[in-house]
Amino acid sequence: MIGRSNLLTLLVGVLAAGISHYLGIVDLDYLNSKEYKILRSLESISSQPRENPLSRVAVGANACVDVIVNGVELLRALGVNPGESNDVSVIRSLEDLQRVFNYHWSRGAAGERHVDDGDLFSAMVDKALKLPHQQSSPGGNAALIALQLKARDPGLSVLLGAPVGPEMAKWTGGIAVPNRCRVARDDFHLVMEWAGDDIWGEGVSGDAPRTANRFITSGPAVKDPLWAFDPFMEQLATFDGQLVIIAGLHLLSSLPRDVYEPKLASIAKKLASIPRNVPIHLELASVPEEAFAAKLASTLFPLVDSIGLNEQELMMLTNATNGPHKDAVVENGIPLSGGVALVVDILNHILDYTSNAARLTRIHFHCLVFHVLVTRGGKWTNSESAVALGSLTASRVACGGSSQVNVLNHRLAMPDYFSLTMGTDHRTAVGMLNPHSPVVKYSKGDHKFMIAPVLVCNNPGKTVGLGDAVSAAGLYRSQFNHEMTRQTEETELR
Repeated sequence: MIGRSNLLTLLVGVLAAGISHYLGIVDLDYLNSKEYKILRSLESISSQPRENPLSRVAVGANACVDVIVNGVELLRALGVNPGESNDVSVIRSLEDLQRVFNYHWSRGAAGERHVDDGDLFSAMVDKALKLPHQQSSPGGNAALIALQLKARDPGLSVLLGAPVGPEMAKWTGGIAVPNRCRVARDDFHLVMEWAGDDIWGEGVSGDAPRTANRFITSGPAVKDPLWAFDPFMEQLATFDGQLVIIAGLHLLSSLPRDVYEPKLASIAKKLASIPRNVPIHLELASVPEEAFAAKLASTLFPLVDSIGLNEQELMMLTNATNGPHKDAVVENGIPLSGGVALVVDILNHILDYTSNAARLTRIHFHCLVFHVLVTRGGKWTNSESAVALGSLTASRVACGGSSQVNVLNHRLAMPDYFSLTMGTDHRTAVGMLNPHSPVVKYSKGDHKFMIAPVLVCNNPGKTVGLGDAVSAAGLYRSQFNHEMTRQTEETELR
């Protein structure tokens, strides 16, 4: 006969075995792991909804079909071996491709450049399509954001103002597309991904990256790569959206300065016509020239309420706008010197850079191991939930897009303690990562920071579109309060 204490022990054992079987593991120590506690805390925080749910969102203005291949396999197929490593703004030869790919590969950094030779790009795509593991998927920042929003909330009305051809149309069912944006042939981009353990060449120092990432190439610049912006704005006038998201402006950087400057001015004029009670988010992407980044910031930042960016775009902006930490090195998706503190300092600078305009009041930054969402004033709320959902989205999408995050496939790479600024108060401004409350809050003046760790996928199945997915998730949760801002401004004036 089993005694009461033995019976209790047996029941506990059976329960543990049942849980173990359900979770597909044997060792339950992970239940006490920091990763598990952070996951559960982020899930709880991210479940906090907006006060006024989104119902209508407009997104423009780029879309394409991504041909996704392993970058090393493609380079081998093209007969390209490792060599010099330096950045180039335009790819005109296989030698240029080798140099710029090696530049990003060796740093574990994402990048994007266009190929100026149409025959060369066609040959690259033809070779890619013959690789055994290639796949095609929807691409283009605007299209990916629209698809992410629609997948998150099927009842959401989404307008996509971007070129949609026969292939892209297969993925955009249920999303409104202006008739003038329908095209007979899709635009193709070549996504060259790599895994953290890929090897390129033999006996070459640094021939294996330390983290997975991707390098994107596109064909020769067309006269107006953002032609879909105009029909998008025409449709927007009758769409009555609650939120406008603009993406793909980096495509203009392939044009001469005397062409892209008037185009940016035209876009700015149209954005200025959108009512102030409708927030505008600008999603940034990799650009090769500081001059373009500076012009983009000076022309459009005063007209948007929010921007989204990663570590590459952050460093480009701080250099283009004479900000702090211009010589900092970014490698493997992480700012090597300063980490969180460096990011906080630069985000402070960007908000101060546009403070006279007083419209840009939200920035969502994302990198491999942490995200930062900063707001100014009272226009944006529910930011803690937004940054938590963005973090979970990065973990989920990177590991293949499953609906749940399995902590057995992820790791925590953020330190327990970190400086929040590299300024004079760096000794006292220190953040502590608490697994039960993992979003660290920090204020500097009227700038409010939410800093969330990311559970990094150990074996990423996807590197392209992560930033778009993160920004879409953060915007879905963020509450915009135009009336609160107006009242605050009136109070300050009195």
